[in-house]
Amino acid sequence: MPRDPELSDYLTRFAGQDEVLARVERETRELPNAGMISRADQAALLTILTRTLDAKVAVEVGTFTGYGAICIARGLAPGGHLTCFEVSEELAAIAQRNLDAAGLTDRVTIMLGPADENLAR
Repeated sequence: MPRDPELSDYLTRFAGQDEVLARVERETRELPNAGMISRADQAALLTILTRTLDAKVAVEVGTFTGYGAICIARGLAPGGHLTCFEVSEELAAIAQRNLDAAGLTDRVTIMLGPADENLAR
């Protein structure tokens, strides 16, 4: 979180968070590890960077509730794909539900298990 609350409010207000991301954020804030969620401005930057790179392939290690995954997947080039690695079955299910709600099921695969065991694939 930025040290300046006014700056944080400003960045969040203009980050372009839609209703899907706002809902995911609200739900995530109620979880014990809520501090792991990306801020709205950080998430918007993920979309911008992915789009700027014209990325067709992306990997996320630890998808948590899918907030960042939604932002990365939205920035992918046409035909692009994101693979997320998540060790928690419960969090993978939450992330999958959120990706489904965002209409990104065809662009994202969640692999359950430690990333180091799956990255070679």
